[in-house]
Amino acid sequence: MKHNYVLVDPRTKKDTAHVFSGSSAHAAAMKAATRGSKKILLRRTGADAVVEYSGSVRKLKTPRIVERNGVEVAYTKTTSVKRVS
Repeated sequence: MKHNYVLVDPRTKKDTAHVFSGSSAHAAAMKAATRGSKKILLRRTGADAVVEYSGSVRKLKTPRIVERNGVEVAYTKTTSVKRVS
């Protein structure tokens, strides 16, 4: 089941307009990191608890090529997140 997670501003600790959906907070953090967020604070809608992740995006030395529905897709970056609290 998918849930919605609101991105919280790390400086003001207030909700932003950015909402990410995923089956877990980790999945939502991956989406936030892909958009360039380094320090990621997520709050599940309807809950008060905030989960903190640190995220990064790095460029691959050689693109990873995958075939999807007969079309080759080249991935040039990889995303990673790690739960801080």
